[in-house]
Amino acid sequence: MSNNTNSDVVSKEWNGFGFKLIEKTDYSAVLTHLEQNFLQDEPLHQATGLTTDRLADISEKITDILELGHGSFYAYPMEEPTQIAAVMIIWIHEKGKDLPPRELRSPLSVIIRNAIIELKEKYNIHEQRNVDTFPELFIISTDKDFRGKGLATEMYKKAILKLKANGYKIVSSTFTNPLSRKIGDKLGFKEVSRLYSNDSKNEDGSSALGEAANDHFVTETVLDLE
Repeated sequence: MSNNTNSDVVSKEWNGFGFKLIEKTDYSAVLTHLEQNFLQDEPLHQATGLTTDRLADISEKITDILELGHGSFYAYPMEEPTQIAAVMIIWIHEKGKDLPPRELRSPLSVIIRNAIIELKEKYNIHEQRNVDTFPELFIISTDKDFRGKGLATEMYKKAILKLKANGYKIVSSTFTNPLSRKIGDKLGFKEVSRLYSNDSKNEDGSSALGEAANDHFVTETVLDLE
């Protein structure tokens, strides 16, 4: 398998949008886009609020992933190339390797990190699928002004085509938002584990995730590429 970014697959224009691999000079604009769009709409952050410390933790993690150079990309409207319309963050997981360790500032970051670890331990993809390396479509985010045009679905399709061309057998995605989960369902992602938000508790038994809806859940999903 190759980590070739396959920029030709990504860069093909679609319905008035261009696409570009994220470079270091784009990091600030990408993080601003995610703060103003993805993090405002993500159900867990709607329930708990987005503090300065939590935002700093998220920004550091995303920057660490981008530094790996795994082919994350963004979309822009052709008539305004400097504007970010959507972002796809891709993270290639290698068995036995992880991101650089960082001290988390926000207690909520610790809670969410532990919840995600629990979710992924329910179905260890490396072991269950017998792969040393697999890609995760880590974040999809669309600017509020460009929703309802099929752009998020196109971003998924481009990422999947690129990863398949690189020889990966499977791709995973963790869904916290019902709208992106619906896209995943349409594209054939299959749920392999689930964690309900209200299962995360503080020591006193209260909900660790604030007013998250009782029926809100996070799913780990896998798409076979062969």
